[in-house]
Amino acid sequence: MLGRVAYENPWVLADVDRVFYGRKNLNYSRREILEAWAEYGQHVFEENPKTAVPNLVKPIINLFMGEKHSAKYRHYLSDPSHFKKHDSCFRDLIYGAIETFGSLNEEAIDKRPTPENDV
Repeated sequence: MLGRVAYENPWVLADVDRVFYGRKNLNYSRREILEAWAEYGQHVFEENPKTAVPNLVKPIINLFMGEKHSAKYRHYLSDPSHFKKHDSCFRDLIYGAIETFGSLNEEAIDKRPTPENDV
């Protein structure tokens, strides 16, 4: 049930290409992943403004599974008022989540899947 793992705890798959296939791990932190997702989601939203925000949030909603304050991160992204607060700008929603969660658990947001020297 790899699909369930990818949704329920995507971070456990952060190093799968290196471990199983010997490929170089780009070693992105969760912050960097969210920054890239903010740009991607903004592009999708601009191309189709009727895109449902929950559809863009779903792949990243459990990125902090098991980390302290992860429920606050999920709540932030799930609360429609936050999207409205950011004038319907998906990028700002994600950066708001980064700022909010980062102030609560900086270690988790900047964690990398492998040690820097292991790539």
